[in-house]
Amino acid sequence: MKRCQDYTEELEKQKVQRLSISERIGIRFHLAICPACRKYFHDSEQLDKWLTKRFKDHSVNASFTPEEKEALKERLRG
Repeated sequence: MKRCQDYTEELEKQKVQRLSISERIGIRFHLAICPACRKYFHDSEQLDKWLTKRFKDHSVNASFTPEEKEALKERLRG
């Protein structure tokens, strides 16, 4: 039986490669019953969106200010 860590690794893996149908179905079922992994999935999606938006323009300095770090932490704590 897979552990939550296995599912979160698959969630991240699917961002860079297509998963098999059995992996995708397994993730769906697991997310349906596991609130911790649903939160991880949501937070991961939000972080990806935020970072994509932040670094879309390559001329932007790639470091975070202390205020930006704290704001991101607060958003992830939700």
